[in-house]
Amino acid sequence: MKNKYSIKRKVIFGKKIARTFDYPTANLRYYNRDNKLENGVYIVNIQIGKNKFNGLTFIGKPKVFKKKNKIIEVFIFKYSGNLYNKVIRVNFLKRMRGVKNFKDIGDLKAEIKKDVVKAEEFLINNLE
Repeated sequence: MKNKYSIKRKVIFGKKIARTFDYPTANLRYYNRDNKLENGVYIVNIQIGKNKFNGLTFIGKPKVFKKKNKIIEVFIFKYSGNLYNKVIRVNFLKRMRGVKNFKDIGDLKAEIKKDVVKAEEFLINNLE
């Protein structure tokens, strides 16, 4: 699979909210040049040093948390460890959906679970 866009950034500290509902994310700074990507959820692969992982990335303003600024959050499948201040590369493979409104964290968590299943199916069916 060829990626259409990639970013290489240092992982920054976030509010650590996503980890409270089982989807810890690596937070990356959003720059104006990232506007090449539409807001939403993307299937990605991530390079951490020499290791490669798959995952999901959210770009936009999370409405359930009423954030004012755009963010980039990367959920890495089958990864645990401290990434703070490490540089990672995120290769964007496919946009799955746009930003949705959720009434609460429970609805958001259920949607992320669906996103993970869809992403894993896509990755299995599109391996080179």
